[in-house]
Amino acid sequence: MTQVPTGIARFHATQRSRAAVLGLLALMTVFIALLFVPGVTSLLKVQRDTTIWVVVAWLVCTAAAGVAYRVTGLSRLYVVLDFVESLSMQAGLGLLIYRSGGATSIFWLAYFCHTQLMAGYGFVRRHLAVVMTGPAALVVMFSYDRDRSSALLSLLIGALGTYSFSVLARVQSSLEASLAREAELKNSLASLRVAEERSRIARDLHDGVAGELTALAWRLRQLPLRSRDNTLDHAETEAIHLEERVRSALGNLRNVVLDLRQEPQTWVDTIAVLRERCRDLCGNRRLLFNVTGPLDDSVPERICADIEYIVSELVRNATTHAQPNQIEVLIHIGDPIQLSVADDGRGIPADFPNRSSGGLANLQRRVKQLHGQLEIEHANPGTHIHIRLPSPSHGHGMGKSQPGT
Repeated sequence: MTQVPTGIARFHATQRSRAAVLGLLALMTVFIALLFVPGVTSLLKVQRDTTIWVVVAWLVCTAAAGVAYRVTGLSRLYVVLDFVESLSMQAGLGLLIYRSGGATSIFWLAYFCHTQLMAGYGFVRRHLAVVMTGPAALVVMFSYDRDRSSALLSLLIGALGTYSFSVLARVQSSLEASLAREAELKNSLASLRVAEERSRIARDLHDGVAGELTALAWRLRQLPLRSRDNTLDHAETEAIHLEERVRSALGNLRNVVLDLRQEPQTWVDTIAVLRERCRDLCGNRRLLFNVTGPLDDSVPERICADIEYIVSELVRNATTHAQPNQIEVLIHIGDPIQLSVADDGRGIPADFPNRSSGGLANLQRRVKQLHGQLEIEHANPGTHIHIRLPSPSHGHGMGKSQPGT
């Protein structure tokens, strides 16, 4: 099989499609039928039998090329028969122009149509030779008959056809090259996205789950030493604390798994998934979930994933540690992006963010990597956490919001 560019392969497939073949047969049938209409042969200035034999010969070449394409695809045999088909078309048109008695023939229109059709393949040297062959032969034959005006006109028309073919074919080749580069760039971009996603997952696992499990392993190794001096109540408290940290690590791992399962989401999809996840995390607690800002797809996909992780982690921490009756989530998309999660629970110690090594510490690192700011407000009762993330400027107006749940 010969190596053929994708664009040319697509062009051949279109040319040899069933619709194209049926359309061609219908066109040739109508043309032959018109030859039997009085006055048509005198308009064409060519004998009816000559025209019919030219059309039949070209249809035979076309049928042979079509069968070869169906059986062997873009094989060497097909390429040869396709070339013979184009050459037969040009030779037949040249013969009809010559038999018309002069270069002022209506068959030049068919010559230009066939020339533009071959330009769809792109710039191919053998097609350029075919385009030049017919007019060159006419120049020789009219010169031999001493019909200099017809020879000169054939030379001019042939030069025009060759020039138009060259320009259009090169444009087609440039277009196909551009499409090929675009496809290559898309593949490269997809590979970069896969690499970036792998890096993000590795970072989440390393900073979150792996770090927490390492800390738990170290804590468990210390338990036998501490249990000798601690009371039963202290041991029970330690066990509860370790259980909470294990649940936190499992929660982080669950978030990573969910991210792997999900397809890339738009901002609207992210909000729907995030609201549903917050409902699941809150259980029978009351959830107020409000989003303001543009509801189109102006939020980048990467920011969508970060917002989903941050809000989910804040809600999970509140339900796990604060024992609240109500959690309120506020998301405002603007510049900056503002995230707020407030609960009416028992609150957290003032020094907890500094000594935390679990989910809150991972969240602080993520916000820092995003060049954002995290603020913890100790309310009475409960805790309010506010996060600001930089975002691209938005040209859409604010005002639309999604009602709370």
